[in-house]
Amino acid sequence: YIVIAPLKGLSRAVIKALEKYKGDYSRLTDLARMTVGCSSIKWVLGTLRAIASLQSVEIILIKNRLMEQFAASATGGYRDLLLNLRCAATGHIFELQVTLMPLLAVKSSGGHASYSL
Repeated sequence: YIVIAPLKGLSRAVIKALEKYKGDYSRLTDLARMTVGCSSIKWVLGTLRAIASLQSVEIILIKNRLMEQFAASATGGYRDLLLNLRCAATGHIFELQVTLMPLLAVKSSGGHASYSL
C-alpha cells in the first residue's frame, strides 16, 4: 500500500520553516512525501532493507517512531518509521513514512494531524 501525498503547500511550508526552523528553509525535508503501509513488522524491515540497497537514494535520517518508547499520545496514536532520503540524481531530500496498516486508520482519522511542530 503506497500513498504519494501532494507537495506540501507554500503557506504550510512557510509556517513550518518559521516556527520549527527559525526561518531556515533548507531544513524542510518533507515538501515531497509518501507513505508505505505494511502488513507486519517483518514487511517494515523488508521495506527498510530494500530502500537501503538502492543506489538511487541515500538514507539521510531515520526516526523510529514505531518503537514502544515513542510517546504516540502527541500524534493521536500514530506511529511510523520516518526516513529522509536524498535522490542521487537531483540531490532533493524527501520524506518516506513506513507504517503498519492499522496505523493508517489513525493517520486518516486525524491523529497525525494533531502532531504539533
